[in-house]
Amino acid sequence: RLSNGVRADNIDEELLKKLKQAGCDYIAFGVESGDQKILDGIPKKITLDQVRTAVGLAKKHRLTVTCFFMFGLIGDTKETMQRTLDFALELNPDIALFNIATPYPGTKMWSRILGGGGKIHYKSWDDFHHTSGKMIYIYPGMAEPYEVEEFYRKANSKFYFRMKYIINQFPRLFLPGRMAVAFRGLNRIFFASRRK
Repeated sequence: RLSNGVRADNIDEELLKKLKQAGCDYIAFGVESGDQKILDGIPKKITLDQVRTAVGLAKKHRLTVTCFFMFGLIGDTKETMQRTLDFALELNPDIALFNIATPYPGTKMWSRILGGGGKIHYKSWDDFHHTSGKMIYIYPGMAEPYEVEEFYRKANSKFYFRMKYIINQFPRLFLPGRMAVAFRGLNRIFFASRRK
């Protein structure tokens, strides 16, 4: 199982054949954004077409596919976040894990935010977690924190509450680890912390 996120530009037919022969049944890709300009600004150094190819090849070899996506990357707007959601729906992986970008102290993201006129709001180390459903910084020209948090919930709902997806994925719900993922997703949709 390759669960930590493989770079899409490292995937080709030969590698996937070898992985399958070795017994690999699961692969995850760190996609992050469906907007090429946001990807270039990270910089992720991959293209959307490379992601499309990698996910398509993984599906061809019948691997369970997870894709990781981030909302609230520097420069994200409602329009770029919509493109990320649209891209997730286009790729249609078995699992889409949506998170909110978190600037950890000492990272380039942290320095870029503070150096570019942004502000980081936190009370304790507990605030620094990309799965919290909270946006802890503001940056000029990008979506407001509440907009990012709303999109985070919207994406989970839109992706997982598709009837075709539910019908196709229901038999896999009982595979090891999948039930936990399902409950985590429901928590993100219905119980993620909302700003007042």
